Amino acid sequence: MAQDSLRSSSAALLRLLPGEVSISSPDGGYFLWLEFDPRLDSRSLHARALASGFSLAPGALFSSKGLHNHCLRLNSSHPWSEQLEGALTRLAELIHQLLDAIPPKNNKAP
Repeated sequence: MAQDSLRSSSAALLRLLPGEVSISSPDGGYFLWLEFDPRLDSRSLHARALASGFSLAPGALFSSKGLHNHCLRLNSSHPWSEQLEGALTRLAELIHQLLDAIPPKNNKAP
């Protein structure tokens, strides 16, 4: 059942998120990892998610050196439901808001 939910969650996120967001799932687990532009701080996303009524795990929680601030881990072990789909839709909205707030990279040489 967890693998079905993992596949459904992954498919929903692929549909909802911009292509610049990397989604992966380590073999044998029921977690999804999302990787963003390095300038996006997943701790800020975590705070916004909590305010919206759901939780996620900022990547820095899984690094003894505080790395991976631009990543997050999602638990996908819950059965697929309309409530879960709604939470992923809201998460995607929050991610879009934060990504849109990042200024474009200046690729011009000084």
